[in-house]
Amino acid sequence: MFKRLRSLLIIFAVCSSLAAKADHQPLTYHRAKAHYIVEVIKHVTPKQEDKTTPFVIGIIGKDANLIKAFNHYTAELLIRNKKLTMKSIKDTGDRFPYAVVLLSARKLRSIEEINKQYPNALIISDGEVIKKEQMVSLISNAEHTSIKITLNRENIVKRGYKISNSMLNFAGTKEDLSIQLKEHDAQMKKQESYLKSLLSDVVSKEKQLNDLNQFLINKSKILEQTQQDLSEKTLQLRQSQTQLKEIQQQRQEMQQEVEDIRKNIQQQQSLILSKQAEVEEQERHAQRLHAQIELNRSKLESQLAELAEQDRVIAIKEQTISNQRILLYVAISVTVIFLILAFFLLHINKLRKKANAELISLNEQLYYLATTDSMTKLFNRRHFLESAQTQVIQMQRTNSPCVVLMMDIDNFKTINDTYGHAVGDQAIIDVADVFLKNLRKYDIVGRLGGEEFAMVLTSCQIDKAKQIAERIREKVAQLSCKVNGTPIILTISIGLTPLTEEDKDVESVLQRADKALYKAKDAGRNTLVILEN
Repeated sequence: MFKRLRSLLIIFAVCSSLAAKADHQPLTYHRAKAHYIVEVIKHVTPKQEDKTTPFVIGIIGKDANLIKAFNHYTAELLIRNKKLTMKSIKDTGDRFPYAVVLLSARKLRSIEEINKQYPNALIISDGEVIKKEQMVSLISNAEHTSIKITLNRENIVKRGYKISNSMLNFAGTKEDLSIQLKEHDAQMKKQESYLKSLLSDVVSKEKQLNDLNQFLINKSKILEQTQQDLSEKTLQLRQSQTQLKEIQQQRQEMQQEVEDIRKNIQQQQSLILSKQAEVEEQERHAQRLHAQIELNRSKLESQLAELAEQDRVIAIKEQTISNQRILLYVAISVTVIFLILAFFLLHINKLRKKANAELISLNEQLYYLATTDSMTKLFNRRHFLESAQTQVIQMQRTNSPCVVLMMDIDNFKTINDTYGHAVGDQAIIDVADVFLKNLRKYDIVGRLGGEEFAMVLTSCQIDKAKQIAERIREKVAQLSCKVNGTPIILTISIGLTPLTEEDKDVESVLQRADKALYKAKDAGRNTLVILEN
């Protein structure tokens, strides 16, 4: 341990003087600081550490030179088989699980907040801080020619880290060293108690071993006596086996005689059974012949009766066929008349259905023409106002959010005057197509007249409506329109307003949206203005 401590002291002294060389390069102040940070990571380790996740050191405060020097110094360096990387924490809301967080001297006032924000990270302060908030501090002199490390052992241990004895001897306070010594003494006492316990166990085991040896000696004597008895019993057993073999031989001879007698009896029984089977077969043959004769006589009588019955049935069938022929002629005539009537009825029904379908189609066409703007295929002014009024009443009744938009094509008169009304009409059609493609299926949009349009976004919060309006405005600005190769810039201005409790009809909402539209025009066009009340 003392050799390791001496090596660490030499390294710290070399880094503080900023005169040593690493990789044949001069050791700068930032490189020395990077080396100190690496040594802290080596000797202040978490009690439970992820062995795969790399060390990521986050620095709060602008210090690009330190980041560059650290990453260059640790490019080929591994600590506990893990790579080290330092990066800047630009956002105070950054929740990345940094292993180490370094606070620059200008950010030390926020150390308490940083401790809360990164509860699992090791906090290194680049400068002197209040003792109760400190974990590890790197303190340099005014000329940046030397660096020393100070630490707060209590805070480090509370954070779940352990400190090597080398680091504690080098950077710990007298109180830390005293605590370390007390812990070491307590550990030594614990070891002594454990050794005494082991010694007592050894004495007890030796006694048990002696008892076991005596037990084995006694068992050996008993085993020798048992083996002698077993030899005598083995001799007796061999004699008994010889007698048993003689008895088995006699038994086998008697079994063979019995088997011969049994086979002779079976042969006699088989001969008797064969003679009985022949007699029984002759009797069964005679019975079958008699039964066949009786069966043939019965069949003959039955066939004669069937012939007589067939003659009677044939006569009846001939009369029935004659009657059925007459009925068939009548049925055919009735069927032909019925088919003719059915044909005429089906034809009349078909003509009626065709007329009804044409009437329905004509009504749908009339409804479409009455409610739709012929140029843009959007709702016309009258139908839009009726639908919008219905939606407003429904949204008020259900207390649901609703947003109304007024839109107008920018510089439309100039487009008409410059390129003609045909180009202006096409511009209106293209803009209307953008509206249809970017609205939800339950929203409504209509052309109020000329280049002016209106929308009602039902069940829609104002933030969502703003997103939809901005998307529509951007899509219109992206339209590619050309006349004779000359591109035409198309933009729209949008006025947006939400439905309020004071609004009783759609007209009041449209008026407010129209005011917002004029403000968008005044703001330079191609913009969105929101007027909430």
